[in-house]
Amino acid sequence: MIDIIVPTYNRYDDVKKFISEIKKQTFENYRVVIIDDHGDVNIKELVPNNDPRFVLHRLDANKGQAFARNYAVDRSSAEYLIFLDDDAWFLSETALEDFYKFVNKNPNDAWMFDVIEPNKKPLSERVKTKTGEPLGEFIACACAFNRKSFVEIGGFLPYFHSYGEETEMVIRMLLRRQEMVFLPEIKVFHNYNASGRSSVWQNRFLINSIRNEVYIIILHYPFVLIPFHLCGKYILRLVFIIMKSDKKINSIIQTTKGFYSGIFNSRFFFKERKALNFSQFRYWLSIRW
Repeated sequence: MIDIIVPTYNRYDDVKKFISEIKKQTFENYRVVIIDDHGDVNIKELVPNNDPRFVLHRLDANKGQAFARNYAVDRSSAEYLIFLDDDAWFLSETALEDFYKFVNKNPNDAWMFDVIEPNKKPLSERVKTKTGEPLGEFIACACAFNRKSFVEIGGFLPYFHSYGEETEMVIRMLLRRQEMVFLPEIKVFHNYNASGRSSVWQNRFLINSIRNEVYIIILHYPFVLIPFHLCGKYILRLVFIIMKSDKKINSIIQTTKGFYSGIFNSRFFFKERKALNFSQFRYWLSIRW
């Protein structure tokens, strides 16, 4: 049995497309758990009410992808958990069947699929990583977990809301001697277009992206490296904005908000800090893409 977990927020057309695509799979022993993250758009009518494989849960507030995925796992029971975004779908109709056969012969803690996005090379061509090789980060729009391993690691950290929660999880996996490995034979199309998102989404992304990177540094980097990496992260982000951004002033303001928010809020969870030692830190850097 496979549970496919899909968080969504105000994506009516994407959910409609996702459901039509997943129903094409030749493997039928699956369940789709859709988590409506308190969006303003009614997607209930899209979920087949005569097909028990499709389940919809609606959160009572917008709590982000990390919380939504954990919420779905708490209400699932399958041996394998596949995480897809609402704007992502398998490129092969036998993907679930192929995945199930592979993981039963090659057990592991977690797997990252190949991702194809518009106007980009496939992930497999960009990261130069082969089947079964460990990854130091992953993208939650196209990955899978052994349920037991996911529960043991404690899921995603919910206060990350969105962005970077995957990288943080890989570090905790490494500390527990778990592995996320690459499985490029399973291909997912991710219809991602950041330029088409609203200004509210863009601002939240700018804030969350650097805030969560600050969280990762404070939670897991060797203590003596924290000041250098915090300063370096902020400076490099500003340099990138100055060189590339069309809205430089706003991007600098949102980035600065996120940076100081990360430092300020870190006092609330500093007790959760589990640092990599220098050997683990170097290994983690070596398997990042």
